[in-house]
Amino acid sequence: MPTKLIRLTSDSGDGVFNGIFNEEILIKQDSEIALQSLSVERLSSEIILNEVSSLIEFSSIGSAAKPAVGNQTTNVDSGKYDRNNSDQLLGIIGDVMNEVCNLNSAIGQWGIQHKATINTDGNVLIGARISPFYQIQKPENCDFVVDNAPVVNDIIDAEKVNVWEEFQAGMPGMWRATDTATGGGGSEPSLKESYVYGNEPCVKSTGVFRTRFKRLNTNGAGTASFTMGLVKGADGLSKLKASSFTLADCVYAIRANGHNSPMQYLNVKGGTWIDTVSPVNHTTASWGLNLNDVMDITFLDGTVAGVISSQTAGTPTVTTLANAIDYDVGEDYYWFISLHENKDNCVLDLTGVTLDPWYGFGIDPPASIRTDNIAPGIIEQSEIDGLPLYDLNGLDDPFTPSLKLSTKLAKYLGFSSDYLPGLKVMPQVEVEYNDENDDPDGTFNQRIGYQWIATEGFDNQYDSDTYIVDTQTFT
Repeated sequence: MPTKLIRLTSDSGDGVFNGIFNEEILIKQDSEIALQSLSVERLSSEIILNEVSSLIEFSSIGSAAKPAVGNQTTNVDSGKYDRNNSDQLLGIIGDVMNEVCNLNSAIGQWGIQHKATINTDGNVLIGARISPFYQIQKPENCDFVVDNAPVVNDIIDAEKVNVWEEFQAGMPGMWRATDTATGGGGSEPSLKESYVYGNEPCVKSTGVFRTRFKRLNTNGAGTASFTMGLVKGADGLSKLKASSFTLADCVYAIRANGHNSPMQYLNVKGGTWIDTVSPVNHTTASWGLNLNDVMDITFLDGTVAGVISSQTAGTPTVTTLANAIDYDVGEDYYWFISLHENKDNCVLDLTGVTLDPWYGFGIDPPASIRTDNIAPGIIEQSEIDGLPLYDLNGLDDPFTPSLKLSTKLAKYLGFSSDYLPGLKVMPQVEVEYNDENDDPDGTFNQRIGYQWIATEGFDNQYDSDTYIVDTQTFT
């Protein structure tokens, strides 16, 4: 039986195939034609966003208004989004929501971080997770803390940091036993000789990396006491792990140089030190006397900035340092503290960090709190007036977040309404916290987060679908 194999293609969206052949094809009576396969690639959908259609209105702290929208507004980057950059669109939605969160404007936003992603069912999920303020404790209590990298990596003059040990009777803190073998007289000390770091990224929205002078005594002018800072991305983390990082890897840092010299900071990778204020309160602080100077590296409004807080005669002084240059709100940043002087001159406490609440947790079921790490992690609060403090009170107040997209964007992502329906607020977790001796001191309810899930699947990959069609007989 004679056969012919014919291949037809079409760019038409209506299923019409037009072909031109070099010779006629005669189809006799009772002939059969079989479509061996039919490959169909769906027309790529796209969305073009402008200033109006890219608007996002949301509330991450609750509101008396119904619906509670309008506390915060932001915009997705204008432009065309299709199969080639749909993942980028989802990333941008989370980033721009995070960029307008500021714990100084609303303390209830502390630790909140937004994200847009695809869940396991193939639907768009837009949600927030909430990180508590974790104490930077000894690793057996906080598995995101690494205190012995210099020793493990055989660094010359390496010394393990005492993260939360007594430096004198009844006085715990963070300290090292000996002075650094490098630096002094204005020369740059080694950051990798004695340091502690975090192996999980900091929050990408709003939170704090904080420490306080437990003790800071007189030393030779220009001698560094300690350095706190951030490194960026996988490269920065790998250098922390390998004890190979230097000042050139820091994207932001604050340094104390004894109590009788100006403190310093840098705000760009590869930058140089900039002088700022000198320490004010720095003598050994008791558990109940909490007015010693506090150093923060804050995450807010889509950037990072240092803040030094002190108080004299009941009057607080807040010195805000310059913002980081080239900070990327969607990137991972990792904290470290390097100690340069021994415990007679430099001890730190009130040391904590807000972590990325999405890191290490799956999308379904959601979680955001490291309960094994926070149990000993709520430490004494500073008494400096106006200093942002992680508030344990009111965390179980009624809370109804809300989110409104443009009709165009909501439909593209698979939501049935621009006021996103289907809000799910995750149950709170009861957390026990301890005192300075690691004895139980109370409990509080920690918020976990909330989310919306689209009702329609977000299938924007456009793989070809192949169909087998029944044989047709021509009569």
